[in-house]
Amino acid sequence: MENELNQIKNKKMNDFINQINSVLESYMKNQSIDIMLNTKNILIGKKSINVTDDILKLINEKIK
Repeated sequence: MENELNQIKNKKMNDFINQINSVLESYMKNQSIDIMLNTKNILIGKKSINVTDDILKLINEKIK
């Protein structure tokens, strides 16, 4: 039973990640972005190139 629940949870998580990746790929294509990095791995950068709010808005619109 526990193994079954873990399999279901993993499948749902993978489906969710695939949906997010699809949104990210579409955004990157539409905005002509070649690379997207996690801000945890950035030492310093311009705040104007942070697209986190735009991405979260798209994810909220497209994934329910």
